Amino acid sequence: MRVPLGRIPYPFHSHSAQWEFYHVISGTGKVRHLEGWESIGSGDALLFKPGEPHQLINDGDEDLILTVVADNPLGESCHYPDSGKWLVRSPKSRILRSEPLDYYDGEDLRPDD
Repeated sequence: MRVPLGRIPYPFHSHSAQWEFYHVISGTGKVRHLEGWESIGSGDALLFKPGEPHQLINDGDEDLILTVVADNPLGESCHYPDSGKWLVRSPKSRILRSEPLDYYDGEDLRPDD
């Protein structure tokens, strides 16, 4: 992954099932996690397990270059805690926001006559 100067490649998000490993090859920036922002640079390694929100920014003087390894499991979804959005990838990729509902909301539970 190459992150140009001053860019944020994605919003603060967490994965439902995916693990992500980042290795900083060159450049500097910051990573956001549950405890806040932390500086990163060449040689640093980061591991985010499912449910751990994260985000990167390149606030350095050159492109931030990282190797990213992810397991990309089937049925994976993402949550964006700052905006309350979800990315659902099954059956098609969609970004959505919703209010909590009762499990049976909208369901017809009567047997056919």
